[in-house]
Amino acid sequence: MDQAKELENLKKELANKDTVIENLNVNNKRLDDRVRSDEDYVDKVTNELEQYGRRNNVRISGIDGDASRQSSETTTELVINTIKQKTGLNIGVHEIDVAHRLGKYRQGKQRPIIVKFILRQTKIHVFKHAKQLRQSAIYINDDLTKTNQEVLSSVRLKDRDSVKKAWSYEGKLYVVYNQNGQDDGPHELQFKQYHYWLKLPWPARNTAPATRPTEAR
Repeated sequence: MDQAKELENLKKELANKDTVIENLNVNNKRLDDRVRSDEDYVDKVTNELEQYGRRNNVRISGIDGDASRQSSETTTELVINTIKQKTGLNIGVHEIDVAHRLGKYRQGKQRPIIVKFILRQTKIHVFKHAKQLRQSAIYINDDLTKTNQEVLSSVRLKDRDSVKKAWSYEGKLYVVYNQNGQDDGPHELQFKQYHYWLKLPWPARNTAPATRPTEAR
């Protein structure tokens, strides 16, 4: 009888410990979810702050006149003269904070230029002439953070069957999806959607991209 009673007590004690362990596992999962959520929030805020710091910046490719050790003053003049010549838009030197080439100089190549305007309104005004610049193979784009640029490239290249077009404007990313051959209007990508696009594999050459699940939008 003593052994039976002791066995029963052990069973109860074991059941209590199982309950404690289960509660600990639930709490640990909640903590893990909270930490993951906090990390995502920190990444989101960090990315937004960095993008906000680039709000007056643009990247321009296709401007001739690249040279080794090209000064900021020379690059600024090239930008001003090219925009005036191609669009008729007059921009004063005082409207540009700084302009410089990106990357290592290579003879015969034209490195892109990053331009920081004093006022955001000047940047917006230049963007309105982007179509005229494209006619001369000169392209102007937002100066995106590394994360935003990678996501935009992923949206454009990883799922071409369901994405009609994607672009950035004022540091935000937009996409138009194909819906049975018709677009369903522009959608602004939210940061919580970034993980989906970043995790998608890059399409192999000469192969069709994987179809994106519709519920992943």
